[in-house]
Amino acid sequence: ISDKSKSTPSSGYLERSLAMGLSILEIDEEDCGTRTSLDVTIINERHKQTLIDKWYKNKKSDPEWMLITKSTKLKIGQQLLVRSPMFCQTKNMKICQKCFGKKEVVTNYVGILAGQILAERFTQLSLRSFHDSGSANLEVNKLLTEFIRDHLTNIVNNKSEVKLIFDTELIPSEFTILSCYKHTQKNKVYFENTKNYVLNKDSVEGLKHMREIIKSTSNIKFTPSGYYQELMKSILDVGSPYSSFVEILFANMFLCSDETIWRYDQSQKIVKKLGDKTLAGKISPLLDLLYQQNSKSTESIDSLDSYLRDDQNLTIYEKLFLEKF
Repeated sequence: ISDKSKSTPSSGYLERSLAMGLSILEIDEEDCGTRTSLDVTIINERHKQTLIDKWYKNKKSDPEWMLITKSTKLKIGQQLLVRSPMFCQTKNMKICQKCFGKKEVVTNYVGILAGQILAERFTQLSLRSFHDSGSANLEVNKLLTEFIRDHLTNIVNNKSEVKLIFDTELIPSEFTILSCYKHTQKNKVYFENTKNYVLNKDSVEGLKHMREIIKSTSNIKFTPSGYYQELMKSILDVGSPYSSFVEILFANMFLCSDETIWRYDQSQKIVKKLGDKTLAGKISPLLDLLYQQNSKSTESIDSLDSYLRDDQNLTIYEKLFLEKF
């Protein structure tokens, strides 16, 4: 059991750091024309809702991008190619309307909005621990439960695999997202025979997982699409924010060199992922100084003159500070 008191006080600090770090992300043009996209696997019904108003294709060969609406038929476990801020080619660390999607928002400063919305989800997860810290939960898919109850005829348990045999070949696709799933053959579904344990989905543990995902690291565990999927799984426990707000978090996080953001040179290997505490420093020395006054940020004061000559790429926080807004 984890103590929520260790997590709750940092929520306000997290909102400030995300809002600052994402403040450069504004909608700056209609369509950047990128040819790459985010690989999305639909996690659950909530996830489907977060994708409404996003542009997608079922496969790369599809001629046109299609808009996801409330009437679009999407299945859990379905894989999509989605236009995303994480792959947007709009210059100066900004994004285009097409990669953001058609969702109506009250401002072009979508980065700050994303920071506020994501921080709220972090806070909700932390506060939820007061009610269910220490409880263990096992999520059960109702469709699969009913299908197994009505159609399972036999279970064959071998050393290397487990085989479920049904009285029909109309096997639900939801089996494919289960842990240890191998393949389906006619009326049989195969799984790896491994020892699995039900993990405690404690809210504070979920918060720890989120923090692990958004911190700075050179140990790249997932692809950019994988980081999106991992964070979305945790966030969906406490809400269903528009997917682009989650994608925006990662838009400028991945680096293929000290100077190059990966989304602008995707042929290169990712060597570092920035975190919530280092994003501001990557954007500008002034923003880093406004965000956190420490020995590292104050060392960059001498470089501010040359940086501030470029009025075009200042964030709203810098413009307000310099009285240029």
